Amino acid sequence: MKYIKGAVCAMLFILAATAAGLAFLHICDAVYLMDVRHYGLAESTGLTEEQIMDNYNAVMEYLSPFSQGEFDLPDLPFSESGAYHFYETKNIFRNVYIIGGLSAITLIIWLILEGERAKGFLKISWALTLIIPLAAVGAAAIDFNKAFILFHKVFFNNDMWMFDPAADPIIEILPEAFFMHCAMVIAAFYLAAAVFQLVLSRRKSHG
Repeated sequence: MKYIKGAVCAMLFILAATAAGLAFLHICDAVYLMDVRHYGLAESTGLTEEQIMDNYNAVMEYLSPFSQGEFDLPDLPFSESGAYHFYETKNIFRNVYIIGGLSAITLIIWLILEGERAKGFLKISWALTLIIPLAAVGAAAIDFNKAFILFHKVFFNNDMWMFDPAADPIIEILPEAFFMHCAMVIAAFYLAAAVFQLVLSRRKSHG
């Protein structure tokens, strides 16, 4: 029973950490800005850094679960299929946030109810939270392009994510390396979740 609880707990932590990592990327554009400068996107696209950030922020605002507006870009044209891909992405993001939020609430209630008993399965959960997603991230790092394609084939049932730069120049300011860096950020949240569980599992009882 302890191992089953550990596996379920790990899955809940992974889901919650995924949502937290995605929220961080949504709120903070520092990772993207570093890539804009590192890869010289202003020079390669002919756009100013301000224009690039404006268009990136327009995409992120649209992908927000609180956004109700239609997809639009301030400086770049886009195709109907391109807009539809972002619509599908928005739905995925919304599901990640909903599932992650529910997972976090479930964890809080569950761990409070379990009390000291939680330490038994947290010793299993923290290791699974670290090993399972980081193994996947490690495999992706070996051949990120293949992992990137596989991800889209699994989560999208069409080829609309394969943007034509002539019709959807937004792709030129979204280098593949940026998505790899996003995966690394979310992996850091998995690590933080694992450390948090490890600390809880080793915390000394009072009294």
